[in-house]
Amino acid sequence: FSGHCLNMSHQSGISVSHELDDAFRTARTAGNVRWIKAQIKEESIILNKTHPLGSSLDQDFNTIQSELVPKIPCYILIRLDSTNMTGYNWAVFSYVPDGSSVRDRMLYASSRDTLKKQLGLSYFSDDLHGTTKDEFSWSSWEDHLRGKVARDQPLTASEVQTRAEKTAEVDLGQSREYVHGVKFPMASNAIEKIRSLSSGSLVYVQLAVDPSKETIELDNSLGSGSVPDIQKLLPAKEPRYGLFRYSHEHEGQNLDSNVFIYYCSDNAPVKLKMLYSSVKSVANETAESVGLKIDKRLEISEPSELTEAALYETIHPPVATQKTTFSKPQRPGKGKARLTKTVEN
Repeated sequence: FSGHCLNMSHQSGISVSHELDDAFRTARTAGNVRWIKAQIKEESIILNKTHPLGSSLDQDFNTIQSELVPKIPCYILIRLDSTNMTGYNWAVFSYVPDGSSVRDRMLYASSRDTLKKQLGLSYFSDDLHGTTKDEFSWSSWEDHLRGKVARDQPLTASEVQTRAEKTAEVDLGQSREYVHGVKFPMASNAIEKIRSLSSGSLVYVQLAVDPSKETIELDNSLGSGSVPDIQKLLPAKEPRYGLFRYSHEHEGQNLDSNVFIYYCSDNAPVKLKMLYSSVKSVANETAESVGLKIDKRLEISEPSELTEAALYETIHPPVATQKTTFSKPQRPGKGKARLTKTVEN
């Protein structure tokens, strides 16, 4: 899928608070702060505390570990002893411990670049990610610097490709998974409804992600109904997944096609957009694993975009005619609902 909702390989939409921005500016100009602790709250990166400049960088490192709390991620902005034309260099430490929620892990990973850009990229010369306190010791930092020297050596073509591919990853703790593979289990009653849809006793199953339980839950279902009935089930400010058995006529034949609908309202909170964007492939794969053959996928951002015409064109795309002239491309985010073709083995 691509389109209206946030893709987790992109920036998260989280912004830096004015208080944190002011604290960082003051720390740079006054020169009396060693590190700043920040956390994500209410879709904003906020100031938690500052620590004064000590006698040396290595001794100040020892004060960081006491600030790292199990299961609670944070950023540490630390002033280094090296300088550039803007003054002292700074580094961003991302502490995302095992046991913290998947949503928080994704948020902190996808917001790190935003943090640096909004505070000023030129001030930051390095960053460090870790899941345990030990990874933020002085010896670990020295190991990191030695490894950085090795990494900065010229890369072969294959090494360049490998590094580029890794930019799509989000560290989810002890196991690394791509963001499109976050493993949220599906509730048993939802699985049963999908099986009923597959057998023909239902026409529609609607699924919701529970952020607190980190599961995919049954939200609604229809034993019979049409497109307007589904439109009424889609909430105004939350995303949803829908599985619809679309019965229609095509070239004189009556057909049933299973469509995976990814609905992501533009009015949904940023965190929910990110979460649903990451979990949608899990919902899709789970549905197929319990016996539902998904023929097409459709993405919409408003209930009104779900129409008979959109569904029909998704299942039976019009045959493109050969033209010699060039058409002006549409602006991003405009045009018809997006669809992804299912590749059959």
